[in-house]
Amino acid sequence: MSHLPALTPLPILVVTRPLAQAIHSVARLQAAGYAAWALPTLEITGLADEPAQQQLAQALAALPTYDLVIWVSPNAILMSVTAAPTLLTTWPATTTIAVLGPGSLQTLQTEGLAPTVSVFSPQGATSNAPAETARYDSETLWQVLNEHYLPRTVSGKWAAQRVLILRGQGGREWLARQLQTAGAVVDVVACYARRCPPLTAPQQTTLRGWQAVQQPLAWVLSSSEGASNLISMLEMGGISLSWARRQPVWVPHPRIAERAKTLGFLDIHLCGTGDSGLIDSLAQARRDSA
Repeated sequence: MSHLPALTPLPILVVTRPLAQAIHSVARLQAAGYAAWALPTLEITGLADEPAQQQLAQALAALPTYDLVIWVSPNAILMSVTAAPTLLTTWPATTTIAVLGPGSLQTLQTEGLAPTVSVFSPQGATSNAPAETARYDSETLWQVLNEHYLPRTVSGKWAAQRVLILRGQGGREWLARQLQTAGAVVDVVACYARRCPPLTAPQQTTLRGWQAVQQPLAWVLSSSEGASNLISMLEMGGISLSWARRQPVWVPHPRIAERAKTLGFLDIHLCGTGDSGLIDSLAQARRDSA
């Protein structure tokens, strides 16, 4: 867990991403001059049951039979590589990749995918969306695929396409439904599980201490599920929800903002995507309040 920042008159940014990503984000924020602390509200784990493990192994072994593979997150890529270590370095030339955002693009590169493999994303060479304005969600990826991927296929029709979506258990169904409605043959396969972690004793102590002295915080929420988990964790840990809900919230997507609103948060801000987008939005907020 990241080093606990000292008390400050400015809000401490509480990053709620899964642990590996949260630690990276905290380091980026601290390097940019912000006090930040990691409080993961999603725990990423491997698949517990053997049938799910076998389904993933079979899907990864059958990659050459798919026209398009969609990874919904960096965790989906990492857990797929864990299941098949040579996955990206031996990627079939006939199978195209699509991902949702810059974090996944970076993960593909870090894990060894050859630059010659076609990758479609809301932020990539195949998309017209500038990095600073792109929305990294299923809706935008669907638009990118229709505008840039489909015209490059032999038939130009989804009815001729076999698509594999790799995601966590219980993920969002929207993109799969769009593909199926358009005629594609879609397999949705889980490559990891998510759970809501309990607050640890040190985390409870820290939050109670901040609550006692009314230390300003700002919750950085990166998913709707993580936002819901935060409330559950605080409630189970005996942290005042009225205090927590008074702290400002930063979210990268209107859908997460809507969830935060239904959860009772009072001060919700939409920010850019990723660490750079958040840092830019925080800097702009400082300028606006000066």
